[in-house]
Amino acid sequence: MTMSTTVKLSRRGWGSSHSRHARPWKVEVDGKTVGTISNEETVELRVEPGRHALRVRSMRFLSSPEKPFEATRDRWSGSHATLGH
Repeated sequence: MTMSTTVKLSRRGWGSSHSRHARPWKVEVDGKTVGTISNEETVELRVEPGRHALRVRSMRFLSSPEKPFEATRDRWSGSHATLGH
C-alpha cells in the first residue's frame, strides 16, 4: 500500500485581489487540477511521496510559474514561494 502525505497551501490576497470575493484559483499538482483555493484560505492536498510540481491558475492565461517540491511520508521540501498574483 502506497502512503501519501499532506501538503498545506495558503493564499494571501494582495492589491485588487485582496477581497474575500475574488475568484478562487485552481490548484494543479503535476498538471492536474486537484482543488481550488480562495483568498485568505489554506487547503490541504494529499500527494504521493516523490517529486511534484505545483501551480495555481485563475484563467487559461493567468497562472503562477510551476514550482517543484518533493514530498516524503514525514515531510516535504521546496520553497515557500509566492504563486500567482
